[in-house]
Amino acid sequence: MMQTWSLVLEGPFNGELNMALDEAYLGWVSHPLLRIYRFSEPMISIGYFQKWKEIPQGSKFVRRYTGGGAVYHGEDCTYTLVFPKNHSLVHQPARESYYIIHKALERGIGRLGLKTEFYEDEKKQEGSFCFLKPVKYDLMWENRKIAGAAQRRNRHGLLHQGSIAIPRGVCFKEMVGAVIEGFLETFQVDFLEENISPEVWGRAVELEEKKYKSFEWNYMR
Repeated sequence: MMQTWSLVLEGPFNGELNMALDEAYLGWVSHPLLRIYRFSEPMISIGYFQKWKEIPQGSKFVRRYTGGGAVYHGEDCTYTLVFPKNHSLVHQPARESYYIIHKALERGIGRLGLKTEFYEDEKKQEGSFCFLKPVKYDLMWENRKIAGAAQRRNRHGLLHQGSIAIPRGVCFKEMVGAVIEGFLETFQVDFLEENISPEVWGRAVELEEKKYKSFEWNYMR
């Protein structure tokens, strides 16, 4: 029997609300969810462990719940996967789940005629910005990083936040379709498109105000 995943395509929203929605869903879902979205204005998201002083002075930023490096948002295709605690990917090593998810992206992006390949170097690159320092199993296109992500696990499950640089000649809508098809084919699932529920929205608005817009959260390091 084919599994059903939720699909959420609402937005764009501001960066703080986007981060809050992702965390709210992590504590809510009973089956996997894919959310694809944009930022309503250009913004940088920084990793949970990252020092805010690494970001160019005067830049608007928000700290993510996941790790990794800084990402410029505005023209990219941002997506989030949320898996409940009983899903098999939650219990696999981070690198393995990262590979499986990026394999789906590779297949989807390939439908646009873009041939990508995995970054295989084990050596950790230096730098503050995610797309300038590929790590193992990031997706590369024409010798540059096109897709990267970061993860966070807690008692509720797995949160995977990713960003895809949209190449010239490809529109956002085309990339969204490619991403969806990649996951459909790789995981052999059905998608049920849903709106953000009042319960998740209420929790996200609370997190946005009390956490993701707070000085304590964003300047904690």
